[in-house]
Amino acid sequence: MADRATDPPRLCVYGVRCDSWEGRQADTLSPDERYRASTFRLTLDRRRYVAARTFLRHVLARYLDVAPAEVEFTYSREGKPGVTGIQFNLAHCEDLFVAAVSNVPVGIDIERPGTTTPALAKRILTTRELARWRRLSSSERRVALTRAWVRKEACAKALGGGARDDFMWSEVGLHQSQGFRRVRVEPASVSLADLDAVPDHIAAVAVVSSVAPLMSVHLVDYESPHLPSLAASFEPAEIAADDEGAEKRI
Repeated sequence: MADRATDPPRLCVYGVRCDSWEGRQADTLSPDERYRASTFRLTLDRRRYVAARTFLRHVLARYLDVAPAEVEFTYSREGKPGVTGIQFNLAHCEDLFVAAVSNVPVGIDIERPGTTTPALAKRILTTRELARWRRLSSSERRVALTRAWVRKEACAKALGGGARDDFMWSEVGLHQSQGFRRVRVEPASVSLADLDAVPDHIAAVAVVSSVAPLMSVHLVDYESPHLPSLAASFEPAEIAADDEGAEKRI
């Protein structure tokens, strides 16, 4: 964990295919979670919810040093879950569930490429981003718009809300990039990065910090159903500049 303002935050990202995790110790869920599961009309959605919550409990339990069934959630007025002592955020796309855990406020989002509609561009892109986006080919536009949406949603979630219009003025770029870059989103500085390790999806993670975090990414599948050790190594970031001239960390 970071001890001083200049120390890099710690960030771990976990991903799982819910359809492969389904049925693993679902008895760890609370009565409230089981009731929520019962409200899903489709069996597939119910199974994925149970798998995601079970997986989340196993992840958080390792940080809180408790059994998965003993993780106690609190909920904001908007229904956002939280626990005492650590920060985390969630996202899912179909059966793929991702969770980001940090010691600073964090946001994560994930989508399949091209799932956004062109009409969204005028609402979420800055004037400069929109001009760049219009110069792309039609296939490039679909991917670039999804990437911008995911990045801005991750920033907005790190700051405590969804992707509202008041977060959309910040430039996050349209092209794939490596490592963390600083994005100024009033009243805070956010460190933002793409998650290239998530296959066939566009994903991004953001932390409320002007210092790039030390990050590790763990994808769990059916062949390797156990969570990795929390003693995973972290590599310090180095300063670089991207093709749009903004400072970033890799």
